[in-house]
Amino acid sequence: MKIEVVFRLPDEEKMMKRLLEMGANQYLRTQFFPLLTRHAGEEVTVLGVIELLKAAIEEFVQKTIPDEMADSIKRLMYVSAEWFARALIDDGAVVAEIKKHFLHIIDTR
Repeated sequence: MKIEVVFRLPDEEKMMKRLLEMGANQYLRTQFFPLLTRHAGEEVTVLGVIELLKAAIEEFVQKTIPDEMADSIKRLMYVSAEWFARALIDDGAVVAEIKKHFLHIIDTR
């Protein structure tokens, strides 16, 4: 699969339901998940999802995490990107592409 293939993210209700089923804590549910669900229904590519996840993680960390913990939390969330991608995307092949490229792409931007 190419990273330029376009697909549509699920609607907000389905996306939030899937995120909540992942079992995250209340803080992520109220502070981070809305940063993802605001993109519900958008057409994106694999690269677009990577950028979306990266931007949401960075915004969440910047707004809610103390500076002394920011880098550690950001890195932990980057490593967990596949977990979030599974909640956003139905297609396992797309999730595999995101997993394959995520850390490399964010480290080079």
